[in-house]
Amino acid sequence: MKHLFILIMAGLFVIGFNVLHAESTSEEAIKQMLSIPSRVIIDVRTQTEYDESHIDEAILIPFDQIEDRITHKVPEKMTPIILYCRSGRRSEIAKATLEKIGYRQVFNAGSYESLKKVYVKPQPKKKKKGAGAKAPG
Repeated sequence: MKHLFILIMAGLFVIGFNVLHAESTSEEAIKQMLSIPSRVIIDVRTQTEYDESHIDEAILIPFDQIEDRITHKVPEKMTPIILYCRSGRRSEIAKATLEKIGYRQVFNAGSYESLKKVYVKPQPKKKKKGAGAKAPG
């Protein structure tokens, strides 16, 4: 009986470690996806939720409309797509829908709040100094 207890406790420790590791890997995966310049961020929540707050670059396509509207916004099926919603449930449904119709690089970032924590707004490109300026003389 004592050995069974030890085995159960060891199993719970391993499961707990894997869950913690998966969460940190997920955050790193989100950061890596965000670093891809050609990626598209899609908010799959409702218009009301989007209007309240959203990621600056996000395109709104509610999850229940994504199959009909995606090709107008993202015609290339190899484009990296990052999806988010309130909890991750609707973005998982949207991910499955996009994969079913042939999109190959779809990532469920989960909730808006978790994506917001790691999202860094891209900085506008600076103009080169002296471009077009006349040389003194």
